[in-house]
Amino acid sequence: AVGIFMMRPAAGLLSTASSPGAGGRLLRWFGPLVLLTPGLILLITEFVPPTERVDVLAFVSVGFGLLLLILLSFFVRALDQTAIEAATSAAHAERARTGLKQEAPVVSGMSEMFHIVDVTGVEGWDVATRYRPGSGSVAGDTSVVQRLPDGSIAAVLVDLTGHGADPAVWAIRLRDLLLQSMVAGAGPTQALGLVGWALPDELLASAIVLRLDPATGSVLLGSAGHPPAIVVSEQETMLKSPTGPLLYLEHSALYEEHEFELEIGDTLVAFSDGIADVQRTVGGRTEPEILADLLLAEGGVAARTADLVLGFADPDPSDDQTVVVLRRAG
Repeated sequence: AVGIFMMRPAAGLLSTASSPGAGGRLLRWFGPLVLLTPGLILLITEFVPPTERVDVLAFVSVGFGLLLLILLSFFVRALDQTAIEAATSAAHAERARTGLKQEAPVVSGMSEMFHIVDVTGVEGWDVATRYRPGSGSVAGDTSVVQRLPDGSIAAVLVDLTGHGADPAVWAIRLRDLLLQSMVAGAGPTQALGLVGWALPDELLASAIVLRLDPATGSVLLGSAGHPPAIVVSEQETMLKSPTGPLLYLEHSALYEEHEFELEIGDTLVAFSDGIADVQRTVGGRTEPEILADLLLAEGGVAARTADLVLGFADPDPSDDQTVVVLRRAG
């Protein structure tokens, strides 16, 4: 029995003693002392006359020594197991940190793709965008303002659930699908009705899509569950509410459409819910309503309006903040 206890593969004392961990070192230091003590007692009993008391002492010393050895074995094995678990946890943490380091350059490299403005050659229009990432990390906001082949201007703002590289990639993909749908001739609401199938089933997205005729100021606008766009004229503001539900997998709702005209001096402002959310109210008024009053008093160029909108929002946000401003300057 002692031999099995000592020699059993992967579980015996010799296996534990050969471990490079703290438990193995402890057993190598104290194991011989535990065995030496009963050995010395046995040696002493050999030099005294044999009696019943001496025989009992010898038996107890050997049993006590083996018991101590067994207890020490269990202790050092538990100690080594704890060390192994700690090392495993550290390895997992290091792999996670490595993964984040590998993901960070991807996210950083995509940052210039999130918000694109390309309206070169369009006279009389002033365009500005602003972006502030939530909690220092990229999430699912992305936008584009671009001239289409027919001469009109398309603007798309997408806000996808989630944080990190994956939602960011899906947001860009969804934005580009909406833009390409309009390049192919679809209107804003048609584009919204076509792209829900592209989303993974665990993601939701809101989006605002518009087509603008730069010559006349005529606007067609569709909104999939997005915070209302604000139209600022000289004397009033108008909130363009969502024209349909959020985008999600295999969703092909029929979206309604806002149709209106921007006069010279009018400004259209679109933003993500990180800027102003209809769910948040102050004094019975929603944040977009309060922002609209602030914009009415401001006026001015698109860049100043975009800065004002971004300044209205939380400077340390938990969600991405995106602003798109189009102003008919002349």
